[in-house]
Amino acid sequence: NADVLVAHVERPPEGQARISRVDAHGGVHVSTPQEVARGRAGVYNLDTGLVTLTGNVTITRGDDEIRGETAVVDLNNNVSRMIAGPSTGGRVQGLVIPDSQKGAAAPSEPGSKR
Repeated sequence: NADVLVAHVERPPEGQARISRVDAHGGVHVSTPQEVARGRAGVYNLDTGLVTLTGNVTITRGDDEIRGETAVVDLNNNVSRMIAGPSTGGRVQGLVIPDSQKGAAAPSEPGSKR
């Protein structure tokens, strides 16, 4: 999702025209079953399955969140990479909530019955 989407269409001499890339501008939102990524702009390369987001990027997975200037989301392998830049002070920021604070059951004491 985004405010503006621009599809780039390839027209090979033989064969059917196809979309090869989509540029997104304004409120870009990419979601996978595991996470949601947001940024100001993005480029989706259909050949590689990679989405590159730029501009105040956040990636949220459950209660965990990371923030940076640029992110690459690999839709084929469910892997995301956050990249720092000048607008983020050269750093990536993150908030990771330990499983023990997410409502996961605490491990049982030795000798106790569950």
